[in-house]
Amino acid sequence: MNLTLLILPVLGLHLLAVMSPGPNFLVSLQLGLTNPRPVSLFSALGIATGTLVHVTLGFLGLSAILAHSLWLFAGLKILGAIYLIYLGVKSLLKWRNTPPDWPADITAASLNRRQAYRVGLVTCLTNPKSAIYYLALFTSVISITTPLAAKLTLVLLLPLVSLGWYSIVTLLVSLPWFRAGYRRVYRGVDAAIGALLLGLGFRLALLRP
Repeated sequence: MNLTLLILPVLGLHLLAVMSPGPNFLVSLQLGLTNPRPVSLFSALGIATGTLVHVTLGFLGLSAILAHSLWLFAGLKILGAIYLIYLGVKSLLKWRNTPPDWPADITAASLNRRQAYRVGLVTCLTNPKSAIYYLALFTSVISITTPLAAKLTLVLLLPLVSLGWYSIVTLLVSLPWFRAGYRRVYRGVDAAIGALLLGLGFRLALLRP
């Protein structure tokens, strides 16, 4: 069978998955609004790196160990929940601050590139739902009869899809008109993002494998 016909449906499915709102999307949105464009793009690179780790684990079958090991799953779930709750509280506390003027003083309030990369990477890696997603992907959508070349191609392309989408998110919200709108309602936006991150954190804490 043509490898393209095998790969394209999986890439489309993955694109729909990453486009659905979740921790990665909220982090990309927040960092894109409050950081210089080159810095916020590093959060997308961190998410893509986390995706590469998850995809590789799914390809090797190690995601199955995580999904079926109660203590491993519980440990990652707790870490992920704590991290999301931390990000949520941090966002909620930002209502006391005045957002910086763009582009004059945004650099003073921003993360550096390493910090942005770490936020994206940790957010992606500490989500056990991602491990379950890639386990399902490599056991149901991608069968044991799928050629090895197709699987290896997907291991490389799926992180690129994540990188592309989250880069678009950060670039879109970094546009001057978008940031100008954010500045007018920043307290409500930060509160909403914080509440959503808290909700995702508590929901993750209650997640069962």
